[in-house]
Amino acid sequence: MWQQIFLGLLGLCSGTIIASGVAGLLIGLSIIPRYAGITHTADHILLYEDMCFLGIFLGNLFCLFRFPLPLGTPFLLLFGVFSGIFLGGWILALAEVADMFPVFTRRIRLTQGLPLIMPNGVIMMQELQRWIEDEETKRGYVRTKTPLMAKSDLYKISGHWDHYKDGMFVLGDEETDKEVFALRPMTCPFQYYVYKAEQHSYRDLPLRYGETSTLFRNEDSGEMHGLTRVRQFTISEGHLIVRPDQMVKEFKDCIALAQYCLQVLGVEEDVTYHLSKWDPNNREKYIGDAEVWDQTEAHIRQMLEELNIPFTEDVGEAAFYGPKVDINAKNVYGKEDTMITIQWDALLAEQFDMYYIDENGEKQRPYIIHRTSMGCYERTLAWLIEKYAGMFPTWLCPEQVRVIPISEKFHDYAAKVEAQLKENGIRCSVDQRSEKMGYKIREARLARVPYMLIVGAKEEEEGKVSVRSRYLGDEGM
Repeated sequence: MWQQIFLGLLGLCSGTIIASGVAGLLIGLSIIPRYAGITHTADHILLYEDMCFLGIFLGNLFCLFRFPLPLGTPFLLLFGVFSGIFLGGWILALAEVADMFPVFTRRIRLTQGLPLIMPNGVIMMQELQRWIEDEETKRGYVRTKTPLMAKSDLYKISGHWDHYKDGMFVLGDEETDKEVFALRPMTCPFQYYVYKAEQHSYRDLPLRYGETSTLFRNEDSGEMHGLTRVRQFTISEGHLIVRPDQMVKEFKDCIALAQYCLQVLGVEEDVTYHLSKWDPNNREKYIGDAEVWDQTEAHIRQMLEELNIPFTEDVGEAAFYGPKVDINAKNVYGKEDTMITIQWDALLAEQFDMYYIDENGEKQRPYIIHRTSMGCYERTLAWLIEKYAGMFPTWLCPEQVRVIPISEKFHDYAAKVEAQLKENGIRCSVDQRSEKMGYKIREARLARVPYMLIVGAKEEEEGKVSVRSRYLGDEGM
């Protein structure tokens, strides 16, 4: 009996070590990457080895309990080796997009949740930001730019100090320092003071403030991964200051803006809608009376029903100052992440003494809508990478066109084509390497470049290009 157990454990350990060693060697020496035209970073290699080891270990456990001992020993050895090689190749295939299409990277010395956005990722985020800001301007938003930090006094007025302090990066010690600051986890208190800088009439409302905000939230280390959940992020944030009679229409318009953004990105079918409500059994978590909460939740419920939007109701998921509509999507781990949120706030205007002058010359409290049009740029980028596997819509691709001359003799003509494309706002490059045409075309396809323009003698003579697309292949001149 003990001999059988010993042989089984020997097979388990041997299979794991051999398989992870083979997989790590193939990855570390870039044998598979070189064959596939892939260049890996040190971070990827470490990640692959860790994943290989875990997968092989679990596979060997399955094999250990699947086959009787000592018959299981040779199976363990064979299964370990081949599963290691297979899993290593599988992970390489999954990572191909990240390697050929670098968007972000991480370094342990920077700590978790602080991704370094690579040039390709920056281009995509810039395109998203320009599109969102232009669209919001068309819809009557005005832009603000507010500080990245504030004294604790501001957050005490808003209630964040009491209800959200654990999620903030606090700078200073309340007991010893005269002033304590905190990096902002949201923009709302800042935009309230933009509103308060001037007196407003009922005719001025609604006022729609938009800002591309960089925010900071002290997420638990176990909650962070990739670009989906980070400690510093950029968001398409906005706050609408409205009269109570304007609230329903403006809230519906915010939902319409969110749906428009989802449609343009091609992800409208991938989301679910949630009415996030307060928990009446946990009142210390919220501000305001139960009557206000019940009324505002009823308004949102009615709006979603009028818009024929299927939704679920989640108790305890509201912000501390009001209920909200959360638009969620599942990530690759199967967990739902909130992509867009629209919040009904009937309470904070009083805490900040915000008012407008009504038609009778009396001061009245406005309502506030907190909303994102597209949400967090980093999380959206991760979502799009998972959705499209690098084959992004052409308008969003960092490299939209790659010009490929068939030999060095046509480099000048390729450069001329590139210049004309750039003059028309097309992001493009020229592949001037002394490689075979097939290799260049294959690399462009692996990089998910939407269009390849082949230029040679005939193309230069006629002033044209031969077009290859990632979807249709050769499309002729």
